[in-house]
Amino acid sequence: MADEHIVLKGSRRFHRDGVEILGRADSHDQCEVTVKLRRKIPIPEPSTKGSPVLTKKALLGSHGADPNDVKKVEDAFKRYGLTVVDRNYPAASIRFVGSTEDMEGAFAVHLFKARHEGRAYRARTGDIHIPR
Repeated sequence: MADEHIVLKGSRRFHRDGVEILGRADSHDQCEVTVKLRRKIPIPEPSTKGSPVLTKKALLGSHGADPNDVKKVEDAFKRYGLTVVDRNYPAASIRFVGSTEDMEGAFAVHLFKARHEGRAYRARTGDIHIPR
């Protein structure tokens, strides 16, 4: 993992107080994840003058995801068995789907079944790691 992945800064997560861990997540369950990419140019701060600062055309043309970055990210996650469900250049995001086992490999995490205040969900602890 050390050679294939790097830590995604700010992704560390801990179990909240009162959570009940029910066991490992089913490796065959389907998971979906949205990956945010860097923008070609950062979006400007909103204006207080009332006039639009950014048009849809400018968002797509100058501020969306770089097609080269999209291809690199898609190629990296396809190696782990993930499938592209949607790519949104203006939002600089790609949505992937895959099994729990594929997600664990792609992000170097362990997923658990958990329950908190009567609500069941998949959980993780620690950092997310992303492919180099």
